[in-house]
Amino acid sequence: MATRMRSVALARQRGMAVIVAMLVVALVAVIATALLTRQSAQLRALRGEQLRAQVRMAVDATLERAAQQLREDVQEQLTTVRSGRWARPLRSQVPLPVQLQLVDAQSMFNLRNLLAHGRPDPEARRAFIALCAGQGLGQGACASAADHIQARLRDGDIQAQAPLPRESLIEQAFAGADPVAVQALARRTVVLPAQTLVNANTSDSSVLQAVMPSVEPGRMQALLSERDGGHWLLNRGDIANRLQLSDAQMELVPLGIHSEWFLAVGQVQADESVVDFRALIWREYRDDGVRVQRVWTRIGA
Repeated sequence: MATRMRSVALARQRGMAVIVAMLVVALVAVIATALLTRQSAQLRALRGEQLRAQVRMAVDATLERAAQQLREDVQEQLTTVRSGRWARPLRSQVPLPVQLQLVDAQSMFNLRNLLAHGRPDPEARRAFIALCAGQGLGQGACASAADHIQARLRDGDIQAQAPLPRESLIEQAFAGADPVAVQALARRTVVLPAQTLVNANTSDSSVLQAVMPSVEPGRMQALLSERDGGHWLLNRGDIANRLQLSDAQMELVPLGIHSEWFLAVGQVQADESVVDFRALIWREYRDDGVRVQRVWTRIGA
């Protein structure tokens, strides 16, 4: 009997040992899993930091190439034209795949022109309303939008150095309107740090017609056909001659033939993600050449 009891006790002890061993193994497995999870999170965070640094490096390197392209463009020709060196797309693979396209910001209507020395500019307002209505938006809505944008600019909500997307003002002013028409207007407008002329060599017919209402559409189309055929406008006198405008009429026309402001629009491929970026570049004409500098850069949403 005693022998049997000892056997039962030993069996119980072995069972407890097995249970304890299983508990220890389970605890070790939980600790190991927690450590691996933590290490994996740390590795992901480190990879994320590395990618962000590489994205920034790729953006900076590509924007520097864009700045050099703008300098070379001036060396080739004084006027800024659609087929100029500045308009060539840029691509790179180091440190990440990146592509960039410069856009002539002075081919668009500069919303900052709606204010002149802090006061509403009636001629710019008329041009904006004409451009706006030309995209299929109502005259009344366009007039209200002009007032809204002038108020925003006058109140100082739009700072010269702020990297705001150009669509924000337009979309705010036309909340609930036809999105296709709103986007068409947004593509033809920009907010720049200073008032600017419209570049007659790069702008489209709707912008040019809006800022030159006295020119007949047929004459404007003939001018654009010549321009796009390679007969670029050389100076303001050339514009007046081709459009048969008097000196008094030209005084009211906000047109030029070269551009100082450019938007850089690009994408970086970072692993499985695509990161969008934008920048505003100022090509300042000076007596000793040109100075190219970035005003702002925005990476990501």
